[in-house]
Amino acid sequence: MKTARIFIMAFVLAVPSIALAFTSQGGDSLSVSIPVSDDLYVAGNRISIQTSITGDLIVAGADISSEWSISESVMAAGGNLDIGGNIGDDLRAAGGNIRIHSIITGDAVIAGGNIDIRKDTVISKDLVVAAGNVYMDGTIRGKAQIMAGKVYLNGIIEKDARIVAEDVIIGSGAQIRGNLVYESTRVNPALEGIVFGAKQFTQSPMKARELRDIKANVLKFIFSYILLKILFLTVFGFALYSFMEKYIHEVSSIVTKSPWMSLFTGIAFFVLVPIIALILAFTLIGIPVAMLMMTVLVCIFVFYELIGTVIWSAWIIDHYMRGRGDSKWRKLLVIFGFALFFGIISGIDIVLAWIAIGALLTRHWKLIESIRK
Repeated sequence: MKTARIFIMAFVLAVPSIALAFTSQGGDSLSVSIPVSDDLYVAGNRISIQTSITGDLIVAGADISSEWSISESVMAAGGNLDIGGNIGDDLRAAGGNIRIHSIITGDAVIAGGNIDIRKDTVISKDLVVAAGNVYMDGTIRGKAQIMAGKVYLNGIIEKDARIVAEDVIIGSGAQIRGNLVYESTRVNPALEGIVFGAKQFTQSPMKARELRDIKANVLKFIFSYILLKILFLTVFGFALYSFMEKYIHEVSSIVTKSPWMSLFTGIAFFVLVPIIALILAFTLIGIPVAMLMMTVLVCIFVFYELIGTVIWSAWIIDHYMRGRGDSKWRKLLVIFGFALFFGIISGIDIVLAWIAIGALLTRHWKLIESIRK
């Protein structure tokens, strides 16, 4: 069994990278301030791009801000997005609240809850927007398609436009210099008054109900996602615990003995690995090592909730269930409880995961030392 455990840990920590033509970074809070001459892939909780990127930017996180020049396309997904600077190709963005104040050379496709396209925004090609609320104060050189519950239009659309909305509010600076096709619950004379070309109106009395259906479907999707995540954490957490029970309890004992050191180790791992990998990437011989380090970091970041569920379940079992029998159903119930916690709660779960990951790294280091001896 010890040989099997060693093989599993060696496999997890030795997954090879299959591509070297990009830079990837990860962490809870991440600020990119060194110029990147390549495609950049970033994932984390709070991300700030504070430098130019010669390549594509692909970023995902809760809070994302980018104020610098990106020479190629940008793909961004998160809770709150603030995108500025120059973008050399297309923009693809999805999130809860999105603010755009950028010069975009290509198309822009944006989906979210609230979308704010500021006055200094220029989109050289076409714009496609789907959102709850849209504030459009920029300049669109190409065509525009806007689908939303409420639209505030104060910008300029130089070619044809299609607008589907319950309500459209027109500002003093609004212009549509091509043709307009719009769907709404009623005719909008103010909207038609800013159109230079032909106008076509389609009444859509069911639009409010359709928007409610969309919101209901979004809620169903979120509920299904949380349910599947809880199921995943429970099933795989119990399987991992059952297969590596002794090893996992050794890790949980480290949490008990050194919780603060485990927290420090977990945080230091997420902070130092990207820095060390970046330094190694500047040397030819260090590139494979850097990619391996980033692969391990991304794997741990992706599965941090599973690691936290298993380690903290073992901690509860050690402290409150010893001497009450070796019931697998009780252990499964504990794992299910932590799966609920990590599946629903946001914020404190990352702190508990840092402690668990720090203890896991400490135990893994001890395992490597014992093998060397």
